[in-house]
Parts: sequence; structure tokens; C-alpha cells
Amino acid sequence: MNKTIKIVFLIVMLAVPLAIFIFLRMFGENRFDIPVYYTHGVDKSYPGCSYPEGQYLVADSLTSGHTSLFMFFKNDASYNASELNNQLNRLTELYGANTPKVTIFASDSLPGTRLSINHLPEQTIRNVMACGFVTETHNQFILVDEEGRIRGYYDTDLGEMDRLVVEIKILLENGARK
Repeated sequence: MNKTIKIVFLIVMLAVPLAIFIFLRMFGENRFDIPVYYTHGVDKSYPGCSYPEGQYLVADSLTSGHTSLFMFFKNDASYNASELNNQLNRLTELYGANTPKVTIFASDSLPGTRLSINHLPEQTIRNVMACGFVTETHNQFILVDEEGRIRGYYDTDLGEMDRLVVEIKILLENGARK
């Protein structure tokens, strides 16, 4: 009798977690979401910029309806083209064909790099940063979803790049297209 009770107890102890696991796999949904910036309009003010009322969207001419990653690059001692290239290679290795469309703006000439960079005068870059992406910070990535909503600003340190990788994955898993 004592042996039978132990066997029943053991089966129950193993069956309950297994039943919970199976239930959650069948009926649970593991979805995360990342924040959307400026859903109620832009609360910052930059000289020469005017923002529409309501949710702020990046111009479709910049995103072309794709999940996009933007950077306003400034070559300096703390961050250079080699580091940028390494970070972009990491994203390409992780996501392959699903890597977001990457657009880099810079006023500096970067000889010896294979990066595709849109060279613009510094004042034009400042206007695009402030009026188009609501930022004044160089050397940060800006993630924009296919609807043109800004989903995040990411510095170039390792922790922020890891956060960017995770948030791109979340966007892709939640149905975002390249």
C-alpha cells in the first residue's frame, strides 16, 4: 500500500507540470510588443520644424513601406566606420534576407569603406534628423516599422545593440516585413 501511494504521488507530480506545459503550448500566445514613439504627436520642438497633429510618422519616401533602420553617422574617436560596418554585418548575419532596410546619412567622406552612405551637407543632415526623425543625436540607430512609426532609438554600445537585435526580432515575429 505504501509503495502504491508513492507511485501515484510520483505520477501526479510529473503529470501536473506536463499538463500545464501542454496547455500553455496549445492555448497560450507568447507575443511581445515594443513601444511606438509619438503616438499622440511630437512633444519636442526643434527650430525650423513643424510636426503634424496626431501620431507622428516618418515620411514614406524614406521608408518605402519597409521596416527600416536609419543612422546619422559622424566619424569620431568614440565611433568610426569600422565599428559601424561590424554592427551592420552582425545584423546581416542574424537576419539575412529579413534584415531591415538600412539607410546611413553622413557628411564625412569615408574612404576605404564598403558602406552605402548618403552624403549630405551637415546642415541638411541636421534638418533631416530634427524634422524627419525627431532627434539631434549622431551615431544612433533609429528603428522605423513598415507603417512609418518610430519604434526606437539605439546607441551604439553593446547593450543597446543587443536591444536593437531583440526588437527587430520582435517586429519580424509580429508580422513586420522587410
